[in-house]
Amino acid sequence: MDKSVRTSSGLAILLLVVLLFRPLEFISGSTNYVLVSSVGTKVEMDYLQVAQIESAQRDSVVSTEGAIGRMQIMPIVLKDWNRTHLTKYKKSDLFNSEINVRIGKWLLSEQIPYYFKKNNIPEKMNHRLIAYNWGIGNFLTWYKKGQNYEKLPDETKQYLIKYWNKY
Repeated sequence: MDKSVRTSSGLAILLLVVLLFRPLEFISGSTNYVLVSSVGTKVEMDYLQVAQIESAQRDSVVSTEGAIGRMQIMPIVLKDWNRTHLTKYKKSDLFNSEINVRIGKWLLSEQIPYYFKKNNIPEKMNHRLIAYNWGIGNFLTWYKKGQNYEKLPDETKQYLIKYWNKY
């Protein structure tokens, strides 16, 4: 097969996937794991892009809300991680990029999907990004009230735009 045909086909498939997994109002301009939607479609989640948005991939960042490190892990997420994995990490351990990224990836790939499944919420990339940025509890409340993107905080809207602008 001609390389230009493969490239065109690949771009068409990517565009179709993007259109399926994000709302039209957010269309604008190394992958670590694959998100599988409830309809079986695979979409790659770029955790490095999440870290870039969260902290510019800096380990020493602490937000005004108390999120720590490269993936901006909140203390409550650390508590859930320790309970689930029988570890005893402290807040200071979140400055270690290996630990911080491991917890961030777990939150994106296991914990958030667990709450989605528990609440019968379909897998969509934007859903995961909103839950990661705004918090699972806030996401669930927003989702149950009709998923109006206009009612998302400006920070979360900007988060989605930054994530998708890479593509």
